[in-house]
Amino acid sequence: MQKEFKEYYQYSKPQLKKIWNEAIFIFDTNILQGLYRMNKKARNDFLKILKILKKDDRLWTPHQVLKEYHKNRRSVIIGLEKNYQDAINTITSFSTTFSNKFQGKLKTACENHPLLNTDEVYGKVESSLNSITEEITKIKSSHPKWKNSDTILEQIEQIFDNFGEKFSNKELKEVFKEGEKRFKDKIPPGYADDKANGGEKEGEEKFGDLIIWKQILNFSKTIDKPVIFVTDDTKEDWWIIEYEKPFSPRYELKKEIFDIGEIDFEMYTSDNFLKFASIHFKENVGEESIKEIKRMRLLAEERNYLMHKKFKDKKSFRHPFFREFIMRQERLNHRLMYIAEDLKLNKDVMYDIRNHQERLMHFLDMISEEDNFHPAMLEELFHLEDRLQSRLLRYFRSEKISKRATHELFRYLDESIHLYRRLIKYADINPEYYERFHMRMLRNQHDLREYLESSKIE
Repeated sequence: MQKEFKEYYQYSKPQLKKIWNEAIFIFDTNILQGLYRMNKKARNDFLKILKILKKDDRLWTPHQVLKEYHKNRRSVIIGLEKNYQDAINTITSFSTTFSNKFQGKLKTACENHPLLNTDEVYGKVESSLNSITEEITKIKSSHPKWKNSDTILEQIEQIFDNFGEKFSNKELKEVFKEGEKRFKDKIPPGYADDKANGGEKEGEEKFGDLIIWKQILNFSKTIDKPVIFVTDDTKEDWWIIEYEKPFSPRYELKKEIFDIGEIDFEMYTSDNFLKFASIHFKENVGEESIKEIKRMRLLAEERNYLMHKKFKDKKSFRHPFFREFIMRQERLNHRLMYIAEDLKLNKDVMYDIRNHQERLMHFLDMISEEDNFHPAMLEELFHLEDRLQSRLLRYFRSEKISKRATHELFRYLDESIHLYRRLIKYADINPEYYERFHMRMLRNQHDLREYLESSKIE
């Protein structure tokens, strides 16, 4: 049975060890671009592993990856340089706002007080902001001048010199034609980039991931070794997502590459790759490097999350408020899943939480298209939120909760109730319904807060 349904089975530890011993490693465009965003220590640790793979002749790169890297390289560099000025502009804007809006209030608070001096307090605020600006400017002055002398490019040229051929125009047209059908049927990879599926890309650009995949498939026919693909693209058109995290390559991908090349296929994000590579190759890679690379990946995920949510590209909502509400609810969902993971909730609880969240978002999607709110719609919406909070309360009654997790849960509850208060106000339903829904949420919040504050906190 396992042979027939091979793609659905996870590799055992011995199988993974064998794969790591034999595999050819392929790195996505975002990994090459990520080298610019890492701090120096993390970048050197990552390059150290890449050089080991290069020395052992275990690297191969699709032509499309290097094409995308060269095409976008200067944009990445310029973006990093622009971040300094963006930070300075933000501080300047804050300083102006403080001066225009709060200086008068500060003066009122300080006047007729024997120990408070308006000019002295305001001067300290200005001095602090100026000090931060000077520090940013100082850091900017020491930033690598990659536009003029790109040492990362030089290393990439040396390490990734084993790459595939580009597709001919005829081959590209065939990929585009096949891609239209695959994307319509949501066959991975790449369909999440298609604007028709809520992505950001149109025309031929949307097929970038599919071109990379097709070049990998062609390469798989020429080797008799496993392939490990390292990518920080964590969308659902590459990964099986569990508890908001990439868990395994999509089953379709594993099956497609095995059917064509009869080889094993595994995927890693950059931080997990570095973690396992340091163990496998017995290289001393600092834990701080792995954490830094993970931090950069999560920041990229957040950017992708905001860009690729299916609601972002809806042309219109019956109620424009729902754009903001849905995005904020999704962020709350993410936060709750991270809290749940931190608390190491059992699988049944995690399943219930995720199931409630999916039902909640599905219902929001439906009512966002309605011309008029009906109280029954909000009744169902609050019922779903009520069940989610009740499930949490039942679990916490039997568990010890860390102080950090308690703090995060309080934040989650505060933001959640604030968001739903706004929804009630926006819906403008009659006072009877408002009072009932409002009191229900207050009760849930009070019950959970009271229990967290009085329970066994580590």
